[in-house]
Amino acid sequence: MGKIILEKSSLNGEVSLSGSKTGAMALSILSILTDDDCILENFPINMGDVSSTISMIESLGKRIDVNGNIVKIKKNLSIKSHLKYSIKQINFTPLILAALLLRKGSCSVPLPGGCKIGNRKIDIYEYIFLKFGATFVQNENYIHSEIKKKLVPSKLFLPFETTGGTICALILASGIDGESHIINPHLRPEIIEVIHVLNKMGAEIKIRNGEIHIKGTSVFLGIKQKIMFDIMEAITFVILSGSTEGEVQINNFPYAHLVKPMKTLKYAGLNFDFKNNNLNVFDGGVKAMSITTGPFPEIQSDMQPLFASLAILADGKSKICDLRFKERYQYAIELQKLGVKSEFKNGYLQINGNKKNMVGANVIARDIRCGAALIVAGINANGKTTIDNIHQINRGYENIVHKLKILGCKISNG
Repeated sequence: MGKIILEKSSLNGEVSLSGSKTGAMALSILSILTDDDCILENFPINMGDVSSTISMIESLGKRIDVNGNIVKIKKNLSIKSHLKYSIKQINFTPLILAALLLRKGSCSVPLPGGCKIGNRKIDIYEYIFLKFGATFVQNENYIHSEIKKKLVPSKLFLPFETTGGTICALILASGIDGESHIINPHLRPEIIEVIHVLNKMGAEIKIRNGEIHIKGTSVFLGIKQKIMFDIMEAITFVILSGSTEGEVQINNFPYAHLVKPMKTLKYAGLNFDFKNNNLNVFDGGVKAMSITTGPFPEIQSDMQPLFASLAILADGKSKICDLRFKERYQYAIELQKLGVKSEFKNGYLQINGNKKNMVGANVIARDIRCGAALIVAGINANGKTTIDNIHQINRGYENIVHKLKILGCKISNG
């Protein structure tokens, strides 16, 4: 799966962010709903999970034209009703199932994959499909759904604020005659973007008092959309830059989507200045912190490994608590190989930070954000750090090795 070798580095210079992983995957899936052309700009085609999603859509009968970071998705052959795909790394296959169901009436997709970060059961998807009047049958490798009579509008209550569940419900409701409601949706920026695009495609979707109201359409139109910049890559480069006490300008920084995480980073000692849509990160220290994850606009679960990688550089004890995925601490095992002292107790991870004790070692990127956290640790450790299984990192970051080299990072492929 490949390796990268890191040495202690100070990052300096200028870096540009790629388009959103979640946004690119979701909007690509929406193209299944229409035979019209869908043009997506700022598209991170070299991001592993995004590339796999595009391959899936192509295998269903779409034609994909790529011109730099602009992707045009066109109709080629008739859309297939069954997705066959062997790489089990995409956790959005139920969204493909929802789009296919509206097109074909009977369909199947592989079970979702994604990062192994704890409980990611698909019963939330079963609830959504059944509420709208579709079947939902799971076997060892596939999920199958069918419209027996017709889909009906519904009022859904999501038991927790889920990204995949919210998008799945939006897709299905957008193709149903009548008005549906989604209560307790996850209203993160990528989902607002999905709502905007579905409205352009013909649905009528509004947000009122934290609930989503959807009136469906029978005909979906093609769209042209510039994908928002990736929030997770943005916060990653802030932490990477601030941890090395360098000076880095991050272009097109989505500050409005990161107000609370950035406030925590400010409290933790990082210095930055936001001006003309760019963020300048400059000399600062790192202080111990205490964070608890939550849905947007809080520090989301995806971010906590990165905050932990910053906490290892602080003198003192930091506490990390993940309320969404309570098993998402596998990265701590890898950080311990670099000399980090941490322990899990009473539902949180306690990190005893000490930058001086960090020594390079051989570690494994167990998932996307674990890999990113190991990069932060590796460029601050004494000696060489070898990160194995970089396939995981490349799933969620586009050209990250190249971007780090531009900033002066001592990094090479192993």
